[in-house]
Amino acid sequence: MLSLAFICLSCFLNLVGSISKHPSVLVVSFDAFRYDFLNKSATPNLYALSQIGVRADYIRNIFPTKTFPNHFSIGTGVYAEDHGVLANHVFYNNRSHGYSYDLFHYNDDVVPIWTLNEKAGQGRHSGSMMWPGGEFAYQGVTPTHAVRYDQSFDWNKRVDVAISWFLNETAPANLVMLYFEEPDFIGHRHGVDDPLFRDEIRHCDRTAKYLQDQLEAHNLHDKVNVFLLSDHGMVSVAQDRIIDLNKFANFSRCDVVGTSPVMQISALASLDPFTKRCKFSWNVKETGNSKIKSANGENLHTKTVSLHLRVPNELNLQYFS
Repeated sequence: MLSLAFICLSCFLNLVGSISKHPSVLVVSFDAFRYDFLNKSATPNLYALSQIGVRADYIRNIFPTKTFPNHFSIGTGVYAEDHGVLANHVFYNNRSHGYSYDLFHYNDDVVPIWTLNEKAGQGRHSGSMMWPGGEFAYQGVTPTHAVRYDQSFDWNKRVDVAISWFLNETAPANLVMLYFEEPDFIGHRHGVDDPLFRDEIRHCDRTAKYLQDQLEAHNLHDKVNVFLLSDHGMVSVAQDRIIDLNKFANFSRCDVVGTSPVMQISALASLDPFTKRCKFSWNVKETGNSKIKSANGENLHTKTVSLHLRVPNELNLQYFS
């Protein structure tokens, strides 16, 4: 399972002035920033921060390795089987759910940390700068400050707004969640070995430096605990590891939602319920604990897709099995 970078800059909580009287925390996520993207030459600013703070060698993402499930696990402290955000897009109740209130409210008993902070009261306020699921209400409570995801929103401006929430005169935030969609966006399109990807890693590094400079400029550098982390890593995929599902099924009869590592396939709702089926052919080879689905077309066995998902216990998805 891919690992990722995690840095904690532990600061003194000598809170004064107009900021919150409560300990203040800023959580920053660079989507798909793998643990070993952090190094002295490629990311000098992030590396320098790791030397003056506390750094973990890596942390493990949850399965599936998707943006929404992992960011909601960061916010709630539970696996996807408990909070219910199983992918960036899911098929549920005969329709597809993308980014929406419903996607993040499969289990209303699970409440993210920014909501718990608001509910604690006594002058505690939360802010969500484009954090997945951050702008929604949970148990009727929304964060005091929130900006919905907008890819066109300048990164330095995101930092400026997030810092302004800590300095808000009437409702200063003591918890802010700050999200950046890179290097994930570029990585999916060009791969981790492309020069454009390396440029984006440097962009992340410059943003970290800008954040540090702005904290110092506003006298917050010794008043806010900053956590720099990611939701999952990313690697290049060789052509011989790609499984072309078009060789196994007629997708004109199916709804397909999601992409690797988890894809949902369901018969079209318009089909006769007694004939609903998406038939697949595959040849399963056991290789240790892995199952490789061969696409060579030889000696394939016809199977009907199971109505129940069965996954290994260590993936923590048994609630949905």
